[in-house]
Amino acid sequence: MKKIRIMSIIMSIVLVLGMSACSSKSSDKKSNDKDERVEEKEDTEEETTTTTTIAEISQRTPTGTCTSDKFNDFNDMSFFYNGKKYTLGVTKLSDMVNDGVPFSNSDSDFETIVEKQSSFYIGFSFDVIPYRSVGLTVANFTDADLAAKDCVISSFNLSAIRELPDGAVTYNFPELFTKDDLINSVGEPARSSEFESNGQKYEILTYEQASEVYMGYRTYMYTFCDGVVNTIEMSYLP
Repeated sequence: MKKIRIMSIIMSIVLVLGMSACSSKSSDKKSNDKDERVEEKEDTEEETTTTTTIAEISQRTPTGTCTSDKFNDFNDMSFFYNGKKYTLGVTKLSDMVNDGVPFSNSDSDFETIVEKQSSFYIGFSFDVIPYRSVGLTVANFTDADLAAKDCVISSFNLSAIRELPDGAVTYNFPELFTKDDLINSVGEPARSSEFESNGQKYEILTYEQASEVYMGYRTYMYTFCDGVVNTIEMSYLP
């Protein structure tokens, strides 16, 4: 009888311990499931936020037609930034530095020696807005070696123009226009090409004028995305 009672007690203890372990495992499982659901929700919210941010990038559109005889003015190849005018072939890089233009280059780039009668193709750039930059190169058209900062600006380029705020960078001609506006103002280009990317049509129209000193051309190059200007490039030679 004693043996039976002892065995009953032992069985009861084992049963209680087993139920306790099962309860603990069930609790752990529920906790883990809850944590996974929370993490999944956070990941989904993060992805949604990122998608919304990208979708919120706005693009300007021309408000009407425009005309200008400055689209191919090779005597004054200029752009304006922060109320200052900078002209290719006239403005030195140091002029822009002194005006406080926030270049992203290292100080050593400005001190690099550019040999006489040569171009310096290491570009200089500054952000107009985050991830949208003006790109410049300089050239030394003199008969003496010069530091890059003392050379004149010889080329300019800026893309994604429709994403920029009004007046961020301006020119002697309208800052936002269509392919038809350009052709109606200054006629057909010297060269043109086109391609497609991500379902959009891109057209490149180039206007040029031969240099009187060097073998080459002064150029305006306009890239249009679905008929609206996307990129403006200017290149200067004396």
